[in-house]
Amino acid sequence: MLLGAPGAAAGAGMPDPVRALPSAVIDPGFAWFSSRSERSIAEELKHSGYRSVRYIAVRASQARPELVRALRDAGLPVILSVFGNGVYGTGGLPEGWEAWKMRQREGETAGYTYLCLNEPAYREWKKREITDAVIRCRFDAVEIVEPFWPAHGGPETAAYGCLCPRCLERFRRETGLEPPDFQDPGSERFWKKDAERYRKWVDARAGWLTEFLDSLINGRGGLRDRCPGVRALTWGIASRAATPEVMREWEGVDGADIVRRVRPDAHVVQTDWPDWLDPDLPPDYVRQYEPYILQARRARPGLPVLIQTDLGSDRKMLRPDAWIEQCDREARRAGALGVFGYMHSLQKSVYTAPIRMLSHTDEGDTVRIVLNKWPAPEITETRNWRARGAEVASVERDGCTVVVRLQDRRPGTAVRLSWKPVTDDPSRRWFKDAAGPCPWEGPAELVLQPPQRQAGR
Repeated sequence: MLLGAPGAAAGAGMPDPVRALPSAVIDPGFAWFSSRSERSIAEELKHSGYRSVRYIAVRASQARPELVRALRDAGLPVILSVFGNGVYGTGGLPEGWEAWKMRQREGETAGYTYLCLNEPAYREWKKREITDAVIRCRFDAVEIVEPFWPAHGGPETAAYGCLCPRCLERFRRETGLEPPDFQDPGSERFWKKDAERYRKWVDARAGWLTEFLDSLINGRGGLRDRCPGVRALTWGIASRAATPEVMREWEGVDGADIVRRVRPDAHVVQTDWPDWLDPDLPPDYVRQYEPYILQARRARPGLPVLIQTDLGSDRKMLRPDAWIEQCDREARRAGALGVFGYMHSLQKSVYTAPIRMLSHTDEGDTVRIVLNKWPAPEITETRNWRARGAEVASVERDGCTVVVRLQDRRPGTAVRLSWKPVTDDPSRRWFKDAAGPCPWEGPAELVLQPPQRQAGR
């Protein structure tokens, strides 16, 4: 089955998903985005100033077409963000998936299951998972998030991989050599002793990663085969502690080779964990990523390159709005198109900014009031509301939108609607105890004008 026009394409006037910044990153599994309508999510993001949305699908098969439709109806193109090198939960994987697992130097990474990029069955399953989701939900673009081999720090780390039988046998077949030894310092093949053998291993690993991405995007049954016109974005990864050449050695990501071979519509440089976890990370750190940006742009001049950063995955490094804005300016000075951050509901303003009204929609008997944050539950108590020119029948909390239903609205009369200000709701935050409730700021009333009469009526 083919997906017709580009992005089914975004429709008339829809922004280019690659270049539409700022871009919101959302994971609908988080409390901030749950127990609310799809429309309310779209309203919040639209009126917060975003121009596109990155939809993180921990499992692409569970992506919600209703949410994608609501976002696109609001004029926000939607990018499907899928993990390349593994899964956060193994439920729903096909029978026999255990054979796909990476083998790391010591043990396994807690909370995440790495899957081998060299496993043909995994590649085919991932192609189907991605393309089925695009066809079902009509995403405008797809990005393959975190396709790297583990791990930052290279073979010195316990997480280093993949050392599964598939990878070792493929290396033997392609080079005629036994793989380097990453366990026994006394071995003649120990990676620190045999530099030439290790160099060939590093080259093979980087080539396999690029081949994996090329297969998902350009291969038979891949994104461009089944979903022509849908934009494709690749991801690399960067660290202040390493050059692009060292990151190629550690994590197998060769940005130049990826953009030349895969021919993505844009390339993303991800901020690696030692940088984003730094509570004192300066917003201009992205200037140190300039070699990674140049690497991609020199390989394909004119290619848009973006920087991914983290806004608050750890309570010690919540990024304020001013930090995000300066980081974006510095990224553009370094040659990138801009920055987007993981994720909208994690930034510091969620914990510190006053709650306020962003916009409203008057639909006659229903008024939708869009706020910047979840209001406290008492917003729904009708005794806290007043209306002149109508009566308040009910009030519902729909995420960051307050839905007010009116009755006995007087024709031709403006309605003055007011309410008792409330705080925000800390229970919807990721770190629920990081700060107390934030107060209301700004107007707590609306004047709803009577509908305009149609000409000739």
